[in-house]
Amino acid sequence: MAIYAARPLIQNAAQVVAEKKRQAETLNAMLPISTHSKLSGHIKACWDDAYQAKLDIQKRMLSCARRRKGEYEPDVLAAIREETEGSEVFIPATNLKCTALHDYIMDVYNADEKPWNISPTPIPDLPMDLQMQAIMRVKEEIMSAIEPLSEEQILQLDENAKKEISQALNDTAKERAERMTAVINDAMLEGQWMKVLNDVVEDVATYPAGIMKGPILRMVDSLEFVQQEDGSWSIEVKPSLTKQFERVSPLDFYPQRNIKDINEGYCIERLRLNRRALTGMKGIKGYSDTEIDTVLQECTRGTMKTTWMFPSADVEADEAENRKDTAQSSPEDRIDGLEFWGSIPGEWLIEWGMSKTKIDDPQKEYQVAAILIGTHVIRAALNCQPLGKKPYHMASFKDVQGSVWGKGLPELVSGIQDILNATVRALVNNVAIASGPQCAVDTALMPIGDDYKHLRPWQVHELSSADTMTPSMPAKLPIEFFQPTMQSEALIRVVEYFTKMMDEYTGIPAYTHGIAGSGAGDTSSGLAMLMTAAGKIIKNVITKIDRNIVESTVSRLFEHEMRYNPDNSIKGDARVIVKGSGALIAKEQKLIRLSETLDRSRNEIVMQVIGLQGFAELLRKTWRALDIDIDDLIPSLEELKQRDAILQASIQQKNMPNTANLQPPDAQTLDVAGQPVVGQDSRAFSQGQGAE
Repeated sequence: MAIYAARPLIQNAAQVVAEKKRQAETLNAMLPISTHSKLSGHIKACWDDAYQAKLDIQKRMLSCARRRKGEYEPDVLAAIREETEGSEVFIPATNLKCTALHDYIMDVYNADEKPWNISPTPIPDLPMDLQMQAIMRVKEEIMSAIEPLSEEQILQLDENAKKEISQALNDTAKERAERMTAVINDAMLEGQWMKVLNDVVEDVATYPAGIMKGPILRMVDSLEFVQQEDGSWSIEVKPSLTKQFERVSPLDFYPQRNIKDINEGYCIERLRLNRRALTGMKGIKGYSDTEIDTVLQECTRGTMKTTWMFPSADVEADEAENRKDTAQSSPEDRIDGLEFWGSIPGEWLIEWGMSKTKIDDPQKEYQVAAILIGTHVIRAALNCQPLGKKPYHMASFKDVQGSVWGKGLPELVSGIQDILNATVRALVNNVAIASGPQCAVDTALMPIGDDYKHLRPWQVHELSSADTMTPSMPAKLPIEFFQPTMQSEALIRVVEYFTKMMDEYTGIPAYTHGIAGSGAGDTSSGLAMLMTAAGKIIKNVITKIDRNIVESTVSRLFEHEMRYNPDNSIKGDARVIVKGSGALIAKEQKLIRLSETLDRSRNEIVMQVIGLQGFAELLRKTWRALDIDIDDLIPSLEELKQRDAILQASIQQKNMPNTANLQPPDAQTLDVAGQPVVGQDSRAFSQGQGAE
């Protein structure tokens, strides 16, 4: 496209040069941005394709975010306002289900036990040195034997040696697995893995996927207390290399078109950097100080061109996650970039500046991690993972066959949410309209100047009979009132019906997040059974998180420690085991059984057997499962022993027979026939009379 400028009648040399320069700048602004290397050009081409491929997914994600926040789509809100001036209420049913799903899942991972473990394999491999020890031991025993050993005896010696070494190997493997578990657990605590997992589960409940990134090696400043020679203590800031984890927003993640797994092709993450972050990258292995300086200079001059990277439509993504500083930010405040993970030809890496010692074959494809800002690749490093796996780990609420993106919970109930919103809007509008009488005014009968638009109590309207009655028409009131029909009961039943339908669609009934139910949910045991049945869908989601995030991140840490940790005492033939969903099932079943056992133990016969100490132990186990602090509730062991002794004594005394009632009756006087004598002895009177 040719661009012509109006020429003045007289031009000097400086004006001609300035005019040509202006034309060149205008033309360059209209042409595609040139790249500095084939590497940056390749990353830009991959970004353009991935960005276009994700447009539909991005719209779905924005819709999920709005539904979670209780906001209408812009076009839907405009249609509501155009249709009626009534209510714009949005029922937060989707947010309630998403929150319940998040809390239910995190209850599993916030338990006392870790959701993962490092365990030795059932049959650990026998190292060569231990094999040689077994052979030498058998040889020594054969040589030290006084009499020649038979073949059967030699085989028995060999078998015994193998059993001893195998047992020692199993014990050693367990010890090493425990040490490795402690090392990985410490790395996860320092990298804030649990905090990041909480954010990722929030994304799983909201978006088509939740993404965790890590472990990533970063230099992090930490405070250390150092004792001085004089005994005083001081604080020092020391940088340390730590393994970090972070949540990647699904709105900022762009995988290759039509891949089923992120490790099949390339993926790109949108970065939000600043000058301080860029300056801190200088001097780190894999980064180009020259390219970083160039980026900083262009940002200072305001010539950094990133409009091709992030169109203005991406402002919606920032607003969806409450990042509303895009329009106000200057290049000095925030520097946008792309982090690329994928394969690159070796010759392009050499052209960029990578050492030829790392590139065996220039024509070979190498798995690379690179960062592009504008047209500058500030970092290019080989992926250290032997299989070229990327440090991104994804999980979805519902998987979609053949896609890295699944479906979020808000998408599954979008139709029901729309029906609930429409019904509740109608309910609010109906209640508002039917809250008072409607007024009909015949303006032809109203006198001029009468303020009938603002009715008030005891208002008088001055009318004449000539105004209200004609020979052909009977008398008619100029103002009439009528009451609109209230439809609230019918609309409420519709709301209740679709609320229950949302429970069925999500698999998260109301009683899982504290709303009382009916029927079987009226009793504690019935509610426990319903909770167990309702947890099946959630357990399926937990299984995906176990497999795709927990196991994946822990395995990557395990591989890193096995390769680079100088402590060989933690290394062995072991594997990563996750137990999130299994722990949930066990916890529910255990709590039900403990509650049943506790109820059945409340009788005298059981108390005689287990005593107060045994019953207290049942209480401890049950209340611990309910996360109740038992320290201040259950007495100490010594006090329980005293109470137990008193209780046993009380029970024995209660069951002891009354010996007073078992004494033989007093001896009675019998007559000649053997019957007890009734009355008084007449001899006493006779003797008394004789004495007188």
